Amino acid sequence: MPVWTMTEVAQYKEITSRYPVVVMFCCESWSPTCQQMIPLFNQYADDPEFAKIWFYKIDCDVQPDISHYCNIVKLPTFFFFKNGQKTDTLVGSHLYSHALLKLLRKHNAAR
Repeated sequence: MPVWTMTEVAQYKEITSRYPVVVMFCCESWSPTCQQMIPLFNQYADDPEFAKIWFYKIDCDVQPDISHYCNIVKLPTFFFFKNGQKTDTLVGSHLYSHALLKLLRKHNAAR
């Protein structure tokens, strides 16, 4: 499944309530740490194991309203939603493949 781009707060509200499992990657285009996570996030989005998870990216430089609405204070941040409820959050540069993969598998199994 492709990685979709989140563009406004109304879309954020709609997406998180519409799809059973959603993961959002909040980043900034200038951040080296965020840039390191993009290929990994894209790889997981393309992985058939996670075909039922909706992957979204929010560029907090381009969409400051969403960043403010979500109270994002450190990047990268990953939000996980199940049936409209935020279930998990990963924050900061210590998040590499293991922690992200663990949560993706958790949410994939729980759908």
